[in-house]
Amino acid sequence: MTSAWVDLPALEVVPVGPVSARLAAPASKSVTNRALLVAALARGDSRLRHPLDSDDARAMRAAVGALGARVDDDGDDWTVSGTGGALTVPATPIDAGLSGTTLRFVAAAAALAPAPVTVTGRDGLLRRPVGALVDALRALGATVSAPGGVPPVVASGGLRGGTVTVDATASSQFASAVLLAAPYADADVTVTAAGPTADAYVALTVDLMRRWGVAVADAGEASWRVPAGDGYRARDEAVEYDASAAAHLFALAAATGGTVTVTNVAPATRQPDAAVPALLERMGATVSRSGARDDGCGASRAAPVDGGSARRARPGDHARGPGRAGPRDVGAVGCRRRARPRDRPPGGARDRAAQARRVRRRAPRRPGRHRRGAPRPRAAGHL
Repeated sequence: MTSAWVDLPALEVVPVGPVSARLAAPASKSVTNRALLVAALARGDSRLRHPLDSDDARAMRAAVGALGARVDDDGDDWTVSGTGGALTVPATPIDAGLSGTTLRFVAAAAALAPAPVTVTGRDGLLRRPVGALVDALRALGATVSAPGGVPPVVASGGLRGGTVTVDATASSQFASAVLLAAPYADADVTVTAAGPTADAYVALTVDLMRRWGVAVADAGEASWRVPAGDGYRARDEAVEYDASAAAHLFALAAATGGTVTVTNVAPATRQPDAAVPALLERMGATVSRSGARDDGCGASRAAPVDGGSARRARPGDHARGPGRAGPRDVGAVGCRRRARPRDRPPGGARDRAAQARRVRRRAPRRPGRHRRGAPRPRAAGHL
């Protein structure tokens, strides 16, 4: 079926010359939502510094509030009064909106509740499979149901602990969700993530758990052991930058021959797209690093490079940009190896338009006509 975005009038992207910018990237959505849930489960009051205020984060804030935590604004920070793992059972279903992260993580946390908690969402979210998460929680002793393997999810009963293999083929968040709830099981939990998945995002989860006081141990390849009884300890957490957003900024410098400095890079981050500056360097960009800062300078050539685990950003699309000729397979840089859970159209043209370039609207071409040399539209799920 043809997606609606394909039928929009064509856009011609016109370069306006090198960009020069010095700025901070936004905070990471992945870290913000993980930190919100962990702070809600922790004992005591925590502070999240400069989190990302997004639709997903608002959904998570509302969800943890329904489970008994309290989240308040304090300037650009959020303060979270945790539950110590003793969750409140809300009288109405928790609405995750369209946030898959919120639904998966909160469904796992809901398994700790003493009575059934329903986690639901809006129409698009209700079509996303959760069977692998349901199976894993049941294997650990929780009472969980999700008719047809899709939301809404109803969970309760606690986790008895043990060993579980999570099928993370569809989403690494299934493994992260089980790990995040595991410190409150009755006995130690060993989690193994099976299938091709974004392992770096599970490692991101494990690192955050360790910072919040849980001694997660490596138990083999894609396997972790979580001790029971510790729980999370409240802390002051600075939410790190979003490496995917920063990747597009660096690629913009490479595409235009300009210079972009991102001032809040976290050198030790586990985010896969933190590898993008190195990929751009291999393509001919000049990259300099100074403490917690990366500088990206314009590329003079394009070369085919394997993006490896950098799956969210698509720096090759931007580095080839308007006026930048190069091999077609440069587009492999940072390409995802499979469709992500959210089925959404590629945003290359939209991103370029938003990144300080002038866009001139053209009259739509007749159906079936394709201008020589123009990129052909990709299916929405091929990201």
